[in-house]
Amino acid sequence: MVTGHEAAGTITVLGDGVQELKVGDPVIIEPHFGCGQCTFCASGDYNLCRTKRVLGTAQWPGSFAEYVVVPAACAYKLPPAMPMSVATLAEPLSVGLHAVRKAGLEPGASVAILGSGTIGLTLLLGVLQHEPSRVICSDLRRGNLDAALSLGASHAVNPEEKDLTLEVERITKGLGVDVCFVAVPSDAVVGQSLRITRPKGRIVLIALFEAPSGVDLREIQLRERELIGTLMYTRRDYLDAIRLLPSLEGSLARLITHRITLSQVPDMLERLTRFRDNDAIKVVVELI
Repeated sequence: MVTGHEAAGTITVLGDGVQELKVGDPVIIEPHFGCGQCTFCASGDYNLCRTKRVLGTAQWPGSFAEYVVVPAACAYKLPPAMPMSVATLAEPLSVGLHAVRKAGLEPGASVAILGSGTIGLTLLLGVLQHEPSRVICSDLRRGNLDAALSLGASHAVNPEEKDLTLEVERITKGLGVDVCFVAVPSDAVVGQSLRITRPKGRIVLIALFEAPSGVDLREIQLRERELIGTLMYTRRDYLDAIRLLPSLEGSLARLITHRITLSQVPDMLERLTRFRDNDAIKVVVELI
């Protein structure tokens, strides 16, 4: 199958009946859509549709190609003068905005983001829209932590160098954070979130866990914490991301560490899966 699901491009051909777009329009692709008939689609929550299609899977060939076919409803016009490379980050930004919305983040809240890769960093940009009192980002890679600080995080902690629990206790004067976002699919990181989130605080899962997790539910119940799951985003979040693109252009551009051609994709994927490019945050494939 052809993978790839974060994409922007130029329309070259229109299907019958498409009226709001024209050939030559630069667009951002929303890479999933629901059946349009189930309860979740009817309520606008098509991210939960059981038969939804996702770009870059066997059911919908993806964007690591010169051409990709998408429904007109999944193609959004770019804001004026927006570079396509930055526009590709609308997708991960939408993931962060959806998680922030689900968390019910309020101004003045203290926040921790566990995992500061692309999703964690775009999540940080979403969190900062709500004027938090402090944001503590953690990661094992120095480059990611430097990026978090440059984008506006108040603190950045490498758990291999400092005890994250002690650092959060120091920063929050022993209380713990109000909201903790988990952007790493690790039981150990979930356990960490339970240690640093205050009683009655919220823990929001963004990372995709591939196996059952051994979460200590007593830590949720006895301290009346809330555990919130999030999956991708909906049109509301995608439109919010597009609206924010112009004001966040500089910040999003900082996340692009590599620009490669289509022919270099296999080698780069191999390097990333083997962690050979430790400074990589976001790799953009440019076809023109």
